[in-house]
Amino acid sequence: MPEVSVEQPDKAVVVSWILQRKNGVIKEYHVTYINTNDSSETKSRQTKRTEIQFDLKAGKTYKFEVFAVNDNGKGQAGVKIFTLRNDNSKKLRLIAYAAGGAGALLLIILIVVIVACVVSRRRRSKKSVEKAYMEALQLGSELQTTNPRDQRTYIDPNDYSDVQELLTSFTTELKRSDIKLEGVIGQGEFADVYRGILKSREGKGVVAVKVLRPGSSEKNQKDFLSEASLMGQFDHSNVIRLIGVVTRSRPMMILTEFLKSGSLDHYLKDRKDQLTSLQLTGMARGVAHGMKYLSELNFIHRDLAARNVLVGENMLCKVSDFGLSRELAEDDEAQAEYTTQGGKIPVRWTAPEALQHRTFSSASDVWSFGILMWEITSYCDRPYWNWDNFDASGSWIQITTSTDEWLQHINMEKYSELFRAARIDDMSKVAELKEKQLREMGISLIGHRNKMQKSINAMKSQHYNGGMDAD
Repeated sequence: MPEVSVEQPDKAVVVSWILQRKNGVIKEYHVTYINTNDSSETKSRQTKRTEIQFDLKAGKTYKFEVFAVNDNGKGQAGVKIFTLRNDNSKKLRLIAYAAGGAGALLLIILIVVIVACVVSRRRRSKKSVEKAYMEALQLGSELQTTNPRDQRTYIDPNDYSDVQELLTSFTTELKRSDIKLEGVIGQGEFADVYRGILKSREGKGVVAVKVLRPGSSEKNQKDFLSEASLMGQFDHSNVIRLIGVVTRSRPMMILTEFLKSGSLDHYLKDRKDQLTSLQLTGMARGVAHGMKYLSELNFIHRDLAARNVLVGENMLCKVSDFGLSRELAEDDEAQAEYTTQGGKIPVRWTAPEALQHRTFSSASDVWSFGILMWEITSYCDRPYWNWDNFDASGSWIQITTSTDEWLQHINMEKYSELFRAARIDDMSKVAELKEKQLREMGISLIGHRNKMQKSINAMKSQHYNGGMDAD
């Protein structure tokens, strides 16, 4: 049963709801209002969102009913009764102030006082928010900026064995005959992106068409459809908009809005030192708005970088690339990277906890946004310049205090017994180790010895350079 909330921010009434437990995929919600004093004033509407707006009579009391619909039918209705404010209150106050010969003057004075109070309050509020934010950073806590009651959660395609069910709920199936492919504008691991023309009732429009390559594996097909089902759930000006899909014929396609300026990384490189700081800040702000929206849906992007941001008119930036296949490559080399359905993600974009523990969160997206800020302000110089991935990750490696902790940090804890046998029991001794000594201790794999030696060199560099890796 939905938990219904009703608010009246202005003249309109906003009805929102949260469904804590879902029995299958929700196809839509039915929302009905009834005037409690006049049952003839009633109306029902359907929506796939979790909020809806009505224009109702001021001062009247209404009963709102919301229920979910899935393949099993209608669920139990959530009910809320709400009385609208009476608009006459503002008019009465104005009449009172205007009464008498000096009414107009009093009204002007009142407005000036109110404006002064509002400005003063905003200044105090801004300072208090900044103070609270800094205190939250110092305490290591998370600043709560949204009301949990208002948060919505996206539906993860991995929770459903049949992705087609989600596609039916959140996407529009298009006819292949209405789509004309033009030139290739991008290539991925198992899909190509074309500039295309879509015919519709409104006429012809330019779109971006992602086409699944013939012969793609079943997993690739599922990832492809999962990305479409995700995009269909998003609705924000700074997030790429899904137009529709083609799944009932081959090849399968995903159609999105076309942004002629392309990806942010190429856009910046082509305009090196030509943009103002205000323009650069505006692009960063746009990405931040899009990521805030996704975070409020509890969606974790995992691959935020300039290459996955598209630029539209007036330098409006939109977050894109919502692939799901992101697992750490199982190798022991310093160049280990995360694989994604769009290719590989260099470690230099990835948060420390994601590299160490393979744990992604909104916080790791914030880290990636920081690297994105680097890209924007440097016109897309490579993060950490020409350092290799190991040195780049070393820029945030914490100083370890024991041999066991160090081995665990670099995922080499299986050699703990060898270090104990050699009486290498503190970091000062570790710092003196050479490749030959590691081999003599019984570490036979050259890749493991190289990884240890690189970590030792990084620690030495931090020690002699005040905690920062050498360039």
